[in-house]
Amino acid sequence: MEEAARQLYKEWFIRFRFPGHEHVKIIDGVPEGWEMRSFDTLADFLNGFAFKPHHLGDAGLPIVKIPELKGGVLGKTPRYDGEGVPEKYLLNTGDLIFSWSGTLAIDFWCDGPAYLNQHLFKVMPYDDVSAAHLLVAIREAMVMFENQTVGATMKHIRRSALSDVKVPIPPVSLYSSFRDAVDSLYNQVVNLRSLSRNAAKARDLLLPKLMSGAIAV
Repeated sequence: MEEAARQLYKEWFIRFRFPGHEHVKIIDGVPEGWEMRSFDTLADFLNGFAFKPHHLGDAGLPIVKIPELKGGVLGKTPRYDGEGVPEKYLLNTGDLIFSWSGTLAIDFWCDGPAYLNQHLFKVMPYDDVSAAHLLVAIREAMVMFENQTVGATMKHIRRSALSDVKVPIPPVSLYSSFRDAVDSLYNQVVNLRSLSRNAAKARDLLLPKLMSGAIAV
């Protein structure tokens, strides 16, 4: 399903083979009626909370960093009870996260309530913009973001990169059709990932008890 969404995006937004493209002229590199827009006009990018070492404990909600973005809540994932952390840094399943420092990456969060650490953006789409569209668009634009990285020890992008990197956006009626298709695909992806991770947590909880004989088979 993720590959289907990616190919649909490439077909419409890169190759410009969208429904009715045969009758649309290309003007200044984009189809007539389309516009080039920067990512910061499509969504708000909230940098995570600056957690300090004393915040990192064993109780409370997990703190999402780059490893958690890639693999979900891990055994080594630190936790915090939330005292002093504004609500805007709270994550829930389905939120879009963009790692802008170290390893550039973007994905949906699928592991339930958590807190967002700094060096990660919580991507909150504006108006009728699709979060699933932003995910595939940023993935396809990742080379452009990587070309804008700075830093000698840890590569990162400046917030200005969100203004500099632009993508083509179609008229509302055409965009609505794409949004509906890609949202449907990613709703299924998020649901399946959540089910898979919940099943893995249940397995990790029950397996030691089965092995020790605490639970009879």
